[in-house]
Amino acid sequence: MKFNLLLLNGWAAKPDVFTPLIDAIRDHIDKVLIIDWYDTKQSTFDRVDNMVKVLSQTTPNRPTLIGGWSSGTMPLLSYLGSDRIDPSVKGGLLFGGTARFVNTATPDYNFGWHKEILKQMIDNFDQNAATVIDAFSKKAMSVSDQANPLQADTFKSCFQKEDMSVNTQNELRSALEFLAHSDVRMRVQKILHPLLIIAGEKDCICPISCSTWIHEHSLNASLYKLKDAGHAPHFFQPQVCRNIFEEYIKELDLK
Repeated sequence: MKFNLLLLNGWAAKPDVFTPLIDAIRDHIDKVLIIDWYDTKQSTFDRVDNMVKVLSQTTPNRPTLIGGWSSGTMPLLSYLGSDRIDPSVKGGLLFGGTARFVNTATPDYNFGWHKEILKQMIDNFDQNAATVIDAFSKKAMSVSDQANPLQADTFKSCFQKEDMSVNTQNELRSALEFLAHSDVRMRVQKILHPLLIIAGEKDCICPISCSTWIHEHSLNASLYKLKDAGHAPHFFQPQVCRNIFEEYIKELDLK
């Protein structure tokens, strides 16, 4: 059985960031769509739902999986935790994910970014967007990820640069504002679809505690922690992700 795959990208990344994963699981997928969840022209839910419907209409007999990386996992969780899910959707894939980006400084969620750090990032973005994006891409890599300079440079090239449009820059800033207050934790507990969560133990963007929280509060989720991996396990360890993915799809109910 082959699947359609809708991928929700992370902040400031280009579609190329998913290329290693797509290449690794190519024999299991039919159609692939990659979208930026922070498009301001329509609501996040409608954007995800519309793209799911595009896939189901293009290949009506194919089940659909929705994958998200980084901040892209938040609209994924929100969609799967709603009561208006397209019947073609059979599960969700999370890479370096989170249900809340900002630390609440409370005992039940004392991890993630502190709001003042994110505020400073927004202020710096207003001054020099490209510099902030470059620093973000470097922070997303673990020491192990950077061991191969060519692979590390390829990863950094998957992010927006100085030549980004004004519209793109405005959308990226709006996305940071969104992350400062967005919280989809209540949706996690309503998700009935099986979740596959893959997280790097050295993730400095969405600490592995964020993935652990999702796993512990989900009704049907599997968590795989990759030693020495950073924020993008799907990019730096695609074959490992493929092996995990193949085990996951064996267990899916495709009725």
